[in-house]
Amino acid sequence: RATVAEEMARSRVKQHPLALALVHHTEAEAVARAGGEAVATTEAVLQQHLDHTLALADGRIEPFGELLYGVFYYGRAADVEAWVELVRTTPASTGETLPLTIGVALYRERHTTSEQLRGDAVQALSDAYAAQVGCVILE
Repeated sequence: RATVAEEMARSRVKQHPLALALVHHTEAEAVARAGGEAVATTEAVLQQHLDHTLALADGRIEPFGELLYGVFYYGRAADVEAWVELVRTTPASTGETLPLTIGVALYRERHTTSEQLRGDAVQALSDAYAAQVGCVILE
């Protein structure tokens, strides 16, 4: 994706650490079965929740698929971990915490293409689902 490449370039120019977090609504299949209105409502709640939790940080949110968002977070690994915890434990506008699974890849020198960084984030998300944990961060 061009967006991933753009953020990688921004990180290099500004010399700021970058993480790509893939945030997926864990109950996406059930929401999709409920129909388009349920998907739209759930996406709106998730987008608002991510906007809210990212408000005080430097980052960017992009839709990557149905009930899947890419969050480009500028910060050190510890900051990313704190943000992930905030996303997972802070109630959304519905008053409830959202069932989310998150895979995070920290941008490192080994990532020479956007596909590599995105691939690591996808792997982290897959690992989080496989281990039945809320989040995996690949360094």
